[in-house]
Amino acid sequence: MSLGKEALAVVAGPYRYYQVLWLYTQFPEYRWSILLLPYGKGNESVSDLCNKSKSLGIFEKIYISDMIGQDSSKVKQILIILRMMLYYIVGKKRILMKQLILSQTEKKEFDVFFIGCEYSIIEGAVMGLADEKEVYVFEEGLGDYISKKKFPRFSFDEIMSYLVTRMGYFSPYTYFELENTSLCIKYASLPKLLRKRSYREIRPLFVGDLASTLKYKALLNSIYEIPKEQLKNSEIVLFTAPWDWGIEDKKYCLDKMRQWLTTRYRGKHIAIKKHPRDQEKYEWNTLKISFLPSQIPAEIMAEYLTNKEIVMMGVSTTILSLLTKAENIKIIQFDNLHGEYERNIEEKVILLNIEDKVVHL
Repeated sequence: MSLGKEALAVVAGPYRYYQVLWLYTQFPEYRWSILLLPYGKGNESVSDLCNKSKSLGIFEKIYISDMIGQDSSKVKQILIILRMMLYYIVGKKRILMKQLILSQTEKKEFDVFFIGCEYSIIEGAVMGLADEKEVYVFEEGLGDYISKKKFPRFSFDEIMSYLVTRMGYFSPYTYFELENTSLCIKYASLPKLLRKRSYREIRPLFVGDLASTLKYKALLNSIYEIPKEQLKNSEIVLFTAPWDWGIEDKKYCLDKMRQWLTTRYRGKHIAIKKHPRDQEKYEWNTLKISFLPSQIPAEIMAEYLTNKEIVMMGVSTTILSLLTKAENIKIIQFDNLHGEYERNIEEKVILLNIEDKVVHL
């Protein structure tokens, strides 16, 4: 009996890990390994996912990436970009892509790749080799459904992102469209609404047969403990957003949020589900609050939120599972924030037809 193909899942953060476990049930014939990418500041998310991967016992190898990312110093970012430019100019881009991937997998080769998006160096490199490797792209989030920029503003991040994206390496900060996806197979929660169509095939995410669905639930139940009692005792569940998305006046936003919650929910129990990249402490003494585990995917808790009042700081992928479970949802939009934030949130609200759920602060 021949061994199955060797597959590598490249993962950043809890939501993509949540998807990888489902994909594992769809391709049980593969021999799986996983590469955990940096996610936010600190290593809490990577450490948590590493421990969960060891506990599951389904991955032959677990790799921890040390690749440069958007949280790395500007010097390191410039050096890797200069290296990319040099290889591009001399026509050796593919060689660099292979080198980058092998540098993260102890020089081990893989037949199949599962990646989450195009804004990390490794995932972009994988896409660039889709003519010789089998590449599946799962859901990045709601960013899959909104438009990208055409040209950069006069800022270091956007200009560098534009240059690297146009060279076909990857799309830092997902500002611009990476074009080399035509040989990849894409999975999406809302296939018909997917903005980008240039894939070899587009498949629905989380749609499988009964056997694979039961296996998937068993995997989730073995590593995630849902705080049922805490959710039962909470009247409101607040989902926060990461504060690394270009917010200049964070204090203003937090003060507005606290004032609104105090006016509306004083005396009621609010359970706060922090975004995995959210480092804020939320020391709101005027409110009765508790904290849900930040590293558990919110999607897993959706069925326990049917009768709760849901407040969301922005529009994240979480809302895809909540819209069919919870009726009372409020989306916070901070009116002092304009530009990219305003465009991003308004486009998502229109996409999902949830204008009536927006609360302006």
